[in-house]
Amino acid sequence: MSISNRKKSKNILFYSPQGGTGKSTLAINTAIFSATFGLKTLLIDMSIYGNIISSLKIQQKGGGGLTSIITLLDLDKGLTISTDFNEEVKNSIRKNITVDNLDVIISANPIKMEAMNVNYTKAVMEVIENLNYDIIIVDTSSELDEKNFTLLEKADYIVMPVIQDISCGWKMVLFKEISERYIAKNDKIGLVVNKCSKYSGFNNMEFQNEIGFKIVGEIPLFLKQYQNYINSGVSINQMKNRKAYKSFAKIAQQILEKVK
Repeated sequence: MSISNRKKSKNILFYSPQGGTGKSTLAINTAIFSATFGLKTLLIDMSIYGNIISSLKIQQKGGGGLTSIITLLDLDKGLTISTDFNEEVKNSIRKNITVDNLDVIISANPIKMEAMNVNYTKAVMEVIENLNYDIIIVDTSSELDEKNFTLLEKADYIVMPVIQDISCGWKMVLFKEISERYIAKNDKIGLVVNKCSKYSGFNNMEFQNEIGFKIVGEIPLFLKQYQNYINSGVSINQMKNRKAYKSFAKIAQQILEKVK
């Protein structure tokens, strides 16, 4: 994997208007593979109900992560441009989680996460974007609120996992109408079809043409025991199933190529 040196971090957002599409699992494993490829990577959990901490088995040390950052912003809005705020963001990062080159900022509790408005989100991301990471991967939840609209606008590339399901398809149609106001180019968004099966009756290429977002990868519907393992959030690089490992590694590489 060869991605040239860059001065500015590349920001990849994982978002889906439908829950249960494997978004967090894909974000986590893309971050792990990014770090494995030798890129200095930061994974940020911006989800209301963050699960990165449990998926990566990160010990909670009383505060830290977005909890400490939001608390500081609540105390004094002016701290967004201060040295104290910059240092708080830096101190909230957990280093070398799971693999070398992978750092993590964990989510706050749902009540605190509700405070992540436009100004808070911009303040946090502006500091992070100047911390000399190659890749910043942001995982967020499916609501369309101030935080997510801001993240959608700021992202260099947006990965949207979908499943072969009519409900998910309709939500994508509705999202496309909204996205036209916030995202200038369709090629800024790539779809990953998860739990992909040739027996579903769902034509992926027709869906791509209808929505206008390109499919950048497909994750096949693995045998049940492996699918349960994947959905539990365990990193794919720890799995012994070669099909699963190769599928996620290939998708991670395709996603990272989009921000070269």
